[in-house]
Amino acid sequence: MKKSIAILLALMMILGLAACGSGPAETASQKSAVTTAQQYLAFAPFSYQALVEQWEYGQVSETDAVYAADHCGADWNQQALNMAAAYLGDGPYSYTGLVGELEGQEFTADQATYAADHCGADWNAEAAKAAAAYLARGSYSRAELISRLRQDGFTNPQAVLGATAGGVSAGN
Repeated sequence: MKKSIAILLALMMILGLAACGSGPAETASQKSAVTTAQQYLAFAPFSYQALVEQWEYGQVSETDAVYAADHCGADWNQQALNMAAAYLGDGPYSYTGLVGELEGQEFTADQATYAADHCGADWNAEAAKAAAAYLARGSYSRAELISRLRQDGFTNPQAVLGATAGGVSAGN
């Protein structure tokens, strides 16, 4: 009797473990969506949501798009960091401006903050570049330029430094 119970328990454990390890097999459309997602991510950075939305008008179902985003192996913090680098390569950003831009690209607040924290930007240099860009397009008093930089999300010390680096003295 004890031997029968032991065998029955062992059999139940084996069947239970087999059932735990067996999930639904990946469909051909899911596999194709994962491959496509990986190709997109090799070409350009995407947030999770933006990647899913890539297929909004395509031939991939929303279910397969979500599956692909879940299984493509992306590091979403790294994707945000890659996007941050691209933005900083295009023009100057403040810390808060960059975070806002990344959130606008549907990165989470945590991912956007991670990218801004780890992108290696010199926010003082970014303020100086922003000031130079404004001055190249028009004339600003020191107070106007500082105000404009503050509106862009630069801190007051960064804005002051930017105006000074742009050659706008306190008398202007």
